[in-house]
Amino acid sequence: MKSLVVSIVDVFGIFIPGFLLLLGIILFPVAIGYGESYKNLFQATPEVIRANTAGIGAVLVIISYATGFLVRLGSVGLLHLLTSKWWGAKLAKQGELLGPIFEECLNYPELCAALKEAYGSRSPGPHIHGYAPYFNFAKRIVRNGSTALWTDAERLEAELRFSTGLFVPLCVLAIDGLFFIRSAPFGPMLTVFSLLGCFVILYTFPRRRIREVQHIYTTAIITLRYKPAATANKVDNKDDGDSA
Repeated sequence: MKSLVVSIVDVFGIFIPGFLLLLGIILFPVAIGYGESYKNLFQATPEVIRANTAGIGAVLVIISYATGFLVRLGSVGLLHLLTSKWWGAKLAKQGELLGPIFEECLNYPELCAALKEAYGSRSPGPHIHGYAPYFNFAKRIVRNGSTALWTDAERLEAELRFSTGLFVPLCVLAIDGLFFIRSAPFGPMLTVFSLLGCFVILYTFPRRRIREVQHIYTTAIITLRYKPAATANKVDNKDDGDSA
């Protein structure tokens, strides 16, 4: 079960990018000079709808959440494609260092060969399997084997999704700012701050991605290497108690 912090980050990680993208889409017609059409459309709307602030707010929340969910589906893959040439070789090296240790802890050569064939032979593309073929399997080991370690892994994953989900909405807002360039200082400020946010996301994504993979691999190794010993100790203690 997700922790409260991870759940909150996930909810806001969907809603905030969705709201910003929806805002950018709404602002674009205004930026290119169709603001009067918005005004006429608003005035043509029945009074009973315009007066229902709570209803309008609920609709905006639902649309923002749906939009944010769609953005979330492709945001990590998009950032992966845009930045993989900066960090792909480093991540592949990390996978080569930790992979043999993971294989030794797993102690299942046939499964390791099958995982490499199924995932490692793929082109890296927008996925991480080409650099770290055991990544998804290691996540399942941690999730099923250690609740405490899985909570940390979930937090890192939620933070990554949150930050990458902001990239596309900020790009749209930056474009809006370019069309608002005559509306000083709003237009230039919108463009500058949006582009700054995009730069921060691009700059931090490689470090976040590598840290996520390292964390999953190491926690899976910890789970495989030490949990069986802990379980064996519990069994031994139980047997000693039954014998007594």
